[in-house]
This record gives sequence, C-alpha cells and structure tokens, in this order.
Amino acid sequence: MTPVSPVSSSSSPAPGFDAMSALMGAAHAARVARVVAKKKRAEGREMMGEMSKQAAMPLFSLAAVTMVDQKMIGLITQSVASFIKLYLLLLFVRVLLTWFPNVNWMRQPWTMLRQVTDPYLNLFRNLLPPIMGMVDLTPIMGFMVLQFLAKVLSSDASMGKF
Repeated sequence: MTPVSPVSSSSSPAPGFDAMSALMGAAHAARVARVVAKKKRAEGREMMGEMSKQAAMPLFSLAAVTMVDQKMIGLITQSVASFIKLYLLLLFVRVLLTWFPNVNWMRQPWTMLRQVTDPYLNLFRNLLPPIMGMVDLTPIMGFMVLQFLAKVLSSDASMGKF
C-alpha cells in the first residue's frame, strides 16, 4: 500500500478567493458602467448645444422654408385634384357608353377604359347590389366620392371657402 500524502495534487484556490474575485469583477463592471454613463451624458450635452445653435437661426429662414413647403403641398393637392377630375371624365364616358348596346367592349380603346375604371367601380359594387338586377347605382356613388375629394383638394384655404 502506498501512503497518502496530506497535500493533494490539485491546486485549488482558497475558499474565500472565488467570492473575492466575484466582488472585484462586480466593482469593475460598476466602474465601466459609470464611465459609459458619463460619456453618454457628455454626448447628450453636446447634442443639446447643437440644437440650441440651430434654434438660434433667424426666423425668416424658417418662415421661408415653411412657405416653400406650403406651396409644394398646394401644388401636390392641386395635381391630385386635377387627376381626380380627369378620372371623373373617364368614368362619365364609361357610363355613357354603357347606354349603347352596340359598343364592343373587347376592342380598343374601350378595353383600356374598362381596365382603368372597373377596379374603382368594383369597390362600390360590393357595397351596393343592382336594383331589381338591372339598375347599377355604383357609378353615382363613385361620382359622389370623387367629386367630394376633388372639391376638398382643390379648395383654396386662403379664401376661406370649402
């Protein structure tokens, strides 16, 4: 039999060493967190300084930008209103042509007219079924919605009228 030595072959640290290293790691993590927070506060102060410089711009330049934006919005709404009016004309031609039974809808330009106007009219066909299976009121509803939109978009806010 071989004698057992009182000193083991594995070298393990002292029992309190693990707890101490954990505390030191936590302290280091806290220091790192404080440094990061300090840098973020400094960046925030720097950003606020830049914002105050931008806020000190002359008011007339801000008013000019706003005026340009207003003109651009006015131009866009007028363009959309003009497009709606053109679409109303296409719908009107489409409704007039339905009164003539001799129109061949499979020939050009009538096929294109149907392809452009039918998706819009189908929105209302799902809401309003034909009366007695013959009278289709969806174009009337479509006209009313488009005319309302055109009126709202083409109204001049400076005139105070609707």
